[in-house]
Amino acid sequence: MTRVRRSVRVILLNPNREFLLFLSHFEPGSGLDPAWVFPGGGIEPGETEQAAAVREIFEETGLKLDLERFRESVAQITHPMPDIRFFDSGEATFFVVELTSLPEIKSDNWTADEHRDTVRFKWWSMSEVSEVKPWIEPFGSLEILERVLSPKG
Repeated sequence: MTRVRRSVRVILLNPNREFLLFLSHFEPGSGLDPAWVFPGGGIEPGETEQAAAVREIFEETGLKLDLERFRESVAQITHPMPDIRFFDSGEATFFVVELTSLPEIKSDNWTADEHRDTVRFKWWSMSEVSEVKPWIEPFGSLEILERVLSPKG
């Protein structure tokens, strides 16, 4: 039986068109190199993608966003899992939320695992990503981001 991790990822855009990423070194014992990830996470049993996005954004940033901000996803990808101890593959649904101000990101609602695994967070511009070339997970995220930020977006 294939074990698929269903998740949501949110491209939070600040007024400068920068997007929020978290640097995670993942679970100890995974052997994975650190990677940057968009806010988001797993969908709980019985939870809709939209409800998961609202919950995850609150947990990871402290922002209380209305469910209406997540009406339509911008993409869904199936991707390999870098650590296959628990899941064989992943399905990530992406949403975009444009913010009208630069929020203070709070870790008050992080889980114990997030406190353990999250190294830092940063607002990135596309030009910084092009220059620095950070590793962004899940595989396929960068292409979605480029499409969202393109003038035709």
